[in-house]
Amino acid sequence: MKPSRRTVALAGAALTASALVLSACSGSPASAPAATDSTGALEVMSWWTSGSENSALQVLNDAVKAKNPAITITDGAVAGGAGANVQVALASRLRAGNPPDVWQTFAGAPTKAYANAGQTADVSSVYGKSGLATALAPTILDSLTIDGKQYGVPTGAHRTNVLWFSTKALTKAGITAPTGQYSFDAFIADLDKAGVKVAVKKGTTGHLYATANLKNAAILVLDKESAAVLEVSQGKADAFIYDQMSTYQNWQRNKATTRAILEPFQKESWAVGIAKGNDELKGKVNAFIKDYRAKGGFEQLGDRYLKEMKDEFKRLGYPFFL
Repeated sequence: MKPSRRTVALAGAALTASALVLSACSGSPASAPAATDSTGALEVMSWWTSGSENSALQVLNDAVKAKNPAITITDGAVAGGAGANVQVALASRLRAGNPPDVWQTFAGAPTKAYANAGQTADVSSVYGKSGLATALAPTILDSLTIDGKQYGVPTGAHRTNVLWFSTKALTKAGITAPTGQYSFDAFIADLDKAGVKVAVKKGTTGHLYATANLKNAAILVLDKESAAVLEVSQGKADAFIYDQMSTYQNWQRNKATTRAILEPFQKESWAVGIAKGNDELKGKVNAFIKDYRAKGGFEQLGDRYLKEMKDEFKRLGYPFFL
């Protein structure tokens, strides 16, 4: 079959990346755009730009070229932002009606959103001819399927909630290697060792916790949150103990050099301060908070202003603070 825009694009690789502007609709997918005439060209948009990633992408390209020698493949990769930049570029092109032939995305909701919006083609024939439907794990197959039809082909499967570590490096540092029963208490015990430096912001509960519980680690007390983050991101401190929301946001800005541990190890609550003796105002505030929560007001605030963070907490199984 000669390559044509859209059909061979998805069949050839179907690198399946988060949609910025498309949302899933109910019911069956909208009618996918018809393939245009054969162009002999194939543009692949991804965020695989590092040396190893580009090599992996080339393996896929070579496989397509082997079956379609006359095809010209254009690498439309966009670097930066751990995939965020390419999503912005892709969203702009989709709005303009100028999509690439193949783009990288995640299986599940993003892939189905593109299909429901009529942006991708039914590639079920690929599954039928290759036997892919029986070879894939059911959960992966389901994540690419709508009404019995497939709208993406996986290039691989990987998880974001896996910790990789060097046993040699941990042993050298005097840290116990994690096991299936590795607990947060064990982590704190490993953190509280001579030679370990823990940053805290002065006057915070993290500061109080570190002072009360870390007897052997060096506690670096700083006036500003940004200074503490910088210490960790530059490798001058081993950890920064702070609230969940700020820790998540700081990790998002420094993914290349930091790792967020969002499991709460100390609970605290927010409160509204009211002058002593003003029972009338206290009663009104308490009544409003109770009613607002019952009506789902706090849930709506989280969805509107903190959705990404809320979804991540849900994925990790941690309670959200609103």
